[in-house]
Amino acid sequence: MALLGPHLLYTDTNLAQVSTGAGVYALLDGDEVIFYGWSTDVPGLRARLVAHRKGNCTQKATHFQIEIIRGDRSPSERRAELLRQHLSEHGAYPRCNRLGS
Repeated sequence: MALLGPHLLYTDTNLAQVSTGAGVYALLDGDEVIFYGWSTDVPGLRARLVAHRKGNCTQKATHFQIEIIRGDRSPSERRAELLRQHLSEHGAYPRCNRLGS
């Protein structure tokens, strides 16, 4: 149940190309997922990803990954699925989710 899409470098150029719509995202430090987040259409994925660049924990991210959510699916429910999967596979939530970002 991994996120759709490749791991992208957490750069201004890549962030500028991210959808402003709803979805879920992962922030990574190298290959390690450090945070799962979600957004509705407002503020949108791009705004949430940009804001995390100044987060106490999430500013350490080097890559990100997104999944656009359309239709009846809820971004917050999808994020909950990803967190449950991560907990099952690693025995803990991603470090920045544990710290509140």
